This record gives sequence, C-alpha cells and structure tokens, in this order.
Amino acid sequence: MDFVPYFKAVESIMNSYQGRPHWGKLHFQNSETLAPRYQKWQMFQTVRDQVDPKRVFANTYLETVLGK
Repeated sequence: MDFVPYFKAVESIMNSYQGRPHWGKLHFQNSETLAPRYQKWQMFQTVRDQVDPKRVFANTYLETVLGK
C-alpha cells in the first residue's frame, strides 16, 4: 500500500491551519516551513548552536527539519 499520497493529503490540510507534524511520523516539512510554526524556534537554534556548534549530532534528516 502506497501511503505517501495519504500523508501528503493530510499535510496539505494541516498546512492550511499552520499545523505542526508529529516528529515521529512521515512528513514533508523543512526548516523554512517549520520555523514560523514554533514561537521559540530562534531560542532553540541559539541553544543548539551553543551545545552542538560543530553539528556532531546532526544528520540529513535534522539538517532538513532544523537547518544547518
């Protein structure tokens, strides 16, 4: 069963309401679309820069959803 169209359809509806994805589920958001949905996004990025400035704990997924 191809579930990608289902997730894209649900996400399209949720985008209309600035919905935020479940981080453990399939979604197609990135840092540009997620940042405006989290009031403390910049504060998180500041802390992230302090505790992991070299991005030792980063991976492709995190670079997509959190930025580089």
